[in-house]
Amino acid sequence: MSSVKSRVPLKPNTSDERGHGSSTAAGFISYYGIVQSGDTLYVTDRTNHSIRTVHTTTTRFGTIVPSRPGLGAHSDGPGTSARFNDPRGAAAAADTLYVADQNNHRIRAIDLASGTVRDIAGDGTTGNTNGIGTAARLTRPNGIFVSGDTLYVTSRRLIRKLEYREVGS
Repeated sequence: MSSVKSRVPLKPNTSDERGHGSSTAAGFISYYGIVQSGDTLYVTDRTNHSIRTVHTTTTRFGTIVPSRPGLGAHSDGPGTSARFNDPRGAAAAADTLYVADQNNHRIRAIDLASGTVRDIAGDGTTGNTNGIGTAARLTRPNGIFVSGDTLYVTSRRLIRKLEYREVGS
């Protein structure tokens, strides 16, 4: 039998506030995916198009990929300039957070040490084409799970298997 040990209140956000600080100051609109790496929870906030952090020991909130409600977009780069469009599922392995970026039809990787975001699968066009990296096409990826060098992604009534290796490994 399980029991609830504590709770972290997630305040609804109806403005463009960034949601840093204590749990009572952080604003989420619609959180979706959640995964833990070390003492940090990573939460996809799909309507804010952002990736948020919750530190489990302090319950302090932060944002590694900020955006504003209703302004989904796509760009790679440092977390402060990267953009998502309806991030959904999340999975963590080593120092990387993988995110299913649903409306961009891509799988994105966030280097947790530097905060840099990059595409690893999908070219932004809807489809079910197999291919290497961004030559593959995904349709609205949603859930994601990582096991070793393999990512499993739910994508429009399919489970896609992505074999992923860093360049040079």
